[in-house]
Amino acid sequence: MVSAVQKRGCSSHPYSSISALIAPLVIALALLAFAALANADKTTAETDTTAPATTASADSELRQRLTQREDQRRTSDPWHTDIFGRTLTVSGEVALDHERMSPRLSEPIDDGRSRLSTLSLEAEAFYSVTDRWSLFVQGRLGADKALREGDERLGWTRYVERGEMWLHGRSVGGSGLDFELGRLNFEDERRWWLDEELDALRVSGGSDKFEFSLAAARELGRSRSDQDGIDPEQQDVIRWIANAGWEWRPNHSVNLFMLRHRDRSTTESVGQVVRAAVHDDSDARLTWVGASLEGEANLRPKESLHHWLDVARVCGDEAMVEFGTHSPDEVTNVLRRKIRGWAADAGLRWQLPLPGQPRLSLAYAITSSGTTSDTDRAYRQTGLHSNLHEFGAAKEFARYGSTLALELSNLRVTTLGVGLTILKASSVDLVYHRYRQAEPATEMRAARFASELTGLATDIGSGLDLVLTFLESERVELNATVSTFRAGEAFGALAGRRYRYGAVSIRVGF
Repeated sequence: MVSAVQKRGCSSHPYSSISALIAPLVIALALLAFAALANADKTTAETDTTAPATTASADSELRQRLTQREDQRRTSDPWHTDIFGRTLTVSGEVALDHERMSPRLSEPIDDGRSRLSTLSLEAEAFYSVTDRWSLFVQGRLGADKALREGDERLGWTRYVERGEMWLHGRSVGGSGLDFELGRLNFEDERRWWLDEELDALRVSGGSDKFEFSLAAARELGRSRSDQDGIDPEQQDVIRWIANAGWEWRPNHSVNLFMLRHRDRSTTESVGQVVRAAVHDDSDARLTWVGASLEGEANLRPKESLHHWLDVARVCGDEAMVEFGTHSPDEVTNVLRRKIRGWAADAGLRWQLPLPGQPRLSLAYAITSSGTTSDTDRAYRQTGLHSNLHEFGAAKEFARYGSTLALELSNLRVTTLGVGLTILKASSVDLVYHRYRQAEPATEMRAARFASELTGLATDIGSGLDLVLTFLESERVELNATVSTFRAGEAFGALAGRRYRYGAVSIRVGF
């Protein structure tokens, strides 16, 4: 008889690894104590002419530079107090998010939910311990409520989530290099590569025109209190993340990216029984490399042309673990294959010199495709992406549409968009997407809802998004999305069927 397998690091009790939630903070505090002893404020101020003035204004500027995020709402004058001659700043936001999918499908909106409401309180504290060392702690109290297929109502799921928690050292030892340790934020301009918080160590540096960073990341514990442990897909995964950017002329830049993903978890063998909570369908060793080019040309007053190009290549190998139909916890097959793929995303945005600053956008994304017995040539994204793009709007939104919200894999996506600036700082955008598979397949990778395709046609369908963002108040942000998708021939008997998705989000900063 084959015994059940429990992957290392995943506890069966929801609170047995609570210490892992604050592990980065404990490490940061230990290093902070060492740094405070080795680099006293007085000595630093007397011997280092590069250190900034120890004033409330300098602390505030540093806080904004290190903690400002596109997806968060904060007031410019948060609560603060003086501790040991340095400023402690406390800020945060209250958020309410609601999503709905119609018609209800077998697996809409994550884990079979047709509706999802989330209420959260996010609080954070920033403190510059010395001129060089700063500490940041962020946490969230959240509650989710879902409605499943068949009108089965679920109660509120409450949880505590660790956000960013890090120790930051500026030009440590006069090297010109900045060091960060803890739970760090990783993101790129269009979230095409990265948009995630990871337990990591990062070193960065550069100048006004050039910057670079190198990071090593590995999850140390679960991120939410309602999880049994580390996500099985993240368990024992080590990542190396490198980035270099150069602003080669005003408003024109080029960035180089590299991500090495090494899954060191044990791959199960045929016949093993694995608990459903720790199913890990893929163990991969992959490397992504690529570049991003972006620029904006001012054609005449209030008229501009913005362009972007993202290109990427992924290669490596993967072990795919398959589980049985009648015995869903038993491993029935392990398929090993090489991964070779590429992708590109390019676009133009033309802003017209007219009232309302109207803008027109045209974009196209394409990926490799094709699978043989030992090689998968379909591109897949990093798994840390979110594919959010602003299209010149007041707030970024889903680059490939909100109803499907799929990953860029085995796809051709044509996008047309029109947008307006309304009031002072708000916007409204209407965006059309046309989807085709590069080669016929029976599934879409990481789409919002699961629906089996025929594998006989490439036409997935078309989608239309209406996105409104209101940012008239410094403290309040309101976002609303209405999206529809019409199924194409690839859906077989469901071709022509319409699916709808709606979302409302309100954020109040403090």
